[in-house]
Amino acid sequence: HEGTLAAKVAALSSELGLPRDTVAAMVVAKPTVLGSRVDKMARVWAQLQSLAGTSSVWTTKLARMSPGSLGLLLTMSSSRLARLRYLAANGMRGHLSLSTAVIFSELEFNHKFPGFAAWAASDDGVSPIPDASEEEERREQAAEVARRRREPAATTAARAKAAEASAKANHTAAAGMDSTV
Repeated sequence: HEGTLAAKVAALSSELGLPRDTVAAMVVAKPTVLGSRVDKMARVWAQLQSLAGTSSVWTTKLARMSPGSLGLLLTMSSSRLARLRYLAANGMRGHLSLSTAVIFSELEFNHKFPGFAAWAASDDGVSPIPDASEEEERREQAAEVARRRREPAATTAARAKAAEASAKANHTAAAGMDSTV
């Protein structure tokens, strides 16, 4: 396993152009990085750099980001990356940090930015880096929606309470991350 870990760290370091020690720290802080595809993370990294380049604040934040926060951004879903594209496309870079924008629950983000859903559904919201994993993600989301439709109302209410508690926890975590990112 050690050779596999070293190979993954080396591949990530090479593809992302980051020092091996930074990548190793990222893996320690966010082990799920190991299960992510290197090519997808490289595409996300390129897009993050491009988006950060639209704002001096985002450029600075990305350069100073902790390895754990970087791992979070590199492994985020395309729908969360779309949030950053939306903020950049609509001149709202200063409204949220990179990390906070992706940590917010879908409900919180849509509440704060009511125009996001329509934008995401438009051609402007289509990911410039689609790949097979995004199609798989869409199928999984559709299956989850279908499963939830079959659930009894009590289970749905319990899930809503859990989501609300999670949103509060995410908001608290995002507030703490903003002060460190």
